Amino acid sequence: MNESGLILAPHSAMSIPDWSATKMLDNDPIYRETLHKTATPQEAWNYWKSKEAIRVGGFNTAVSARYRDSLDYPSLTFETDSYGGEARNPVFIDPKDPFSILTTNTFYQYSGSNAKAVSLVNGYRSSLQADDYRYWAMLNLLDDSASMGKTIGTAEMIEY
Repeated sequence: MNESGLILAPHSAMSIPDWSATKMLDNDPIYRETLHKTATPQEAWNYWKSKEAIRVGGFNTAVSARYRDSLDYPSLTFETDSYGGEARNPVFIDPKDPFSILTTNTFYQYSGSNAKAVSLVNGYRSSLQADDYRYWAMLNLLDDSASMGKTIGTAEMIEY
């Protein structure tokens, strides 16, 4: 988290790395640079796009900022691998709420700049599948909390 309230949360994802790539930048330095140089998810994505392929392998990053004064979506998921990536917004897939985004180890928007690297390990899904248990667990928690009129805070996430 930086002084602007920008948060980056890493999740590994399934993609075969580009073993012949050069100038790879490990995730730790790019996270540090992003937090140092940007303040919003959109600025962070533009910064990542300005870099060469930077990821060692598949990596999803939940990116969030303060939502009350956000001019755009306050959260994005960067779905990336060593070949490229996409920024997924919160209304692309359930819960389709501009203020709620769920991030797991699966690509839902990015099918791969090198599709074979992603498809060989089943890293991309065009929609939610029955065995996407992490995503379903989070969706169910959102639904249960909404039906009871409760919000989800840090304590609820730790308990869950």
